[in-house]
Amino acid sequence: MSDAARMLLATAHLPGIDTAVLAECIDAADTCAQSCTACADAC
Repeated sequence: MSDAARMLLATAHLPGIDTAVLAECIDAADTCAQSCTACADAC
């Protein structure tokens, strides 16, 4: 889990926003960015 996701989950819950889903999205975006960087480095 990324630091950003941990920080989000540690905050008070916002009405109408599922922080767990947002945390998963942050982690998915981080994984994607790492994959893109690895691909660019390989080229």
